[in-house]
Amino acid sequence: MPSTEFPAAACAAAIAAYRKKISSAARRLGVDPEDVEQDLTASALEAWPRYQEARASPRTFIDRVVRTALVSLVRHGTAQKRSRAALLADGEAALLGVPDRDGDRARAEARMCAEEILAVLRDVDRDLCRDIATTCVAAAALRSGLSRQQVYRRLSAIEKQNDRPRGQSRSGPRK
Repeated sequence: MPSTEFPAAACAAAIAAYRKKISSAARRLGVDPEDVEQDLTASALEAWPRYQEARASPRTFIDRVVRTALVSLVRHGTAQKRSRAALLADGEAALLGVPDRDGDRARAEARMCAEEILAVLRDVDRDLCRDIATTCVAAAALRSGLSRQQVYRRLSAIEKQNDRPRGQSRSGPRK
């Protein structure tokens, strides 16, 4: 436990030093810059019990914590946007729990397409696709009792099944 009380002035100075980056990150993430500042202040408060006077000054410690928290926030937000964009680009997964913020026609068509695809899937595969869309492959594998490799194989099979033109089986066109 640190022997000094939390240096609010050092925290405010660190946040002021990163204000331009904070507003840029907030814009990129679609949130209010004040929310980001509050998150960074909360991170500094949570980290304060780890402060050791012999290792750094309070200002240096707070500055480092704020900078690290800001980088983590940006990375996390970028990863979320990247995964959301991948889901929307896929088309099939647009229905599976990804919020439609823009409400444009292309997303509505993708949702209808995804609805058709999900309708023909077995219940197990439909549940697996929904789990993956709302969480991640590892969590979906854990819930379904499969290994991640089995999940990827099942997804590959679903993809192949949906790539075939209607009326064709694996052996060829119907007669």
